[in-house]
Amino acid sequence: MTGCPDDDPDFFVDLKNETNDIIFYHSRGYQDQTEIGMNNILDWDPRTNENFSIMQNDYVTKEYDLENTTIVVYSFMFYASSTLEENDWETIRDEGLYEARFDLTYEELEAMDFEIVFTGE
Repeated sequence: MTGCPDDDPDFFVDLKNETNDIIFYHSRGYQDQTEIGMNNILDWDPRTNENFSIMQNDYVTKEYDLENTTIVVYSFMFYASSTLEENDWETIRDEGLYEARFDLTYEELEAMDFEIVFTGE
């Protein structure tokens, strides 16, 4: 599959895990700030896809396009392995049992040099 020049991402976000444990994450975009809330955690367990894990003291890079998007806030939720092991996904989702959450605009991401760091604290 070949991509057109317009298929190139407009920006990248590095999600860094500065802990000694594997963590899992979700990322999501919102078109309106009123959509943001604890109940907007995704319905699926991030352990079901290895692309949503970050090894200890490592990072992943997410790609984003600005063209034809109406996203105004980007959400990133991080889950410790222990939280996922000790609770079923329904409880985690319903009670908002994530270790950290960042709801950021493009401008806020830019001010952070497009880098989000999870320290486990």
